[in-house]
Amino acid sequence: MKEECFINIEHEDKRFSINIKEILYIEKQEYESKIYTENGTYDIGENSSSIKRLLKEENFFKCSNSYIVNLDKCEFYLSNNCIFVGNNFIRVLGLDRKKKLEKKLEKLYDYKY
Repeated sequence: MKEECFINIEHEDKRFSINIKEILYIEKQEYESKIYTENGTYDIGENSSSIKRLLKEENFFKCSNSYIVNLDKCEFYLSNNCIFVGNNFIRVLGLDRKKKLEKKLEKLYDYKY
């Protein structure tokens, strides 16, 4: 059985421990980022090491400079290169990223884009 993975986040004197499996997506804003989970939203610092760690996880994908999604939580993918997750459409920007997404989906889920 695979053990649960958590990331620890500190921001403005607050500390959180978030189960990676509960993360829907991450949105980078001006000087901070927001982690959207099944149980709520967490504000974190802009250059959090937690985000860099998530990018190393197999099921996370950087759609653009503003969004990282948990592919396990994506509900469907559209031909215009949008991902639907948690009632939000997130666009995959750039031809290179679109190709990487296709390869990742094929590898992870045997999904033909």
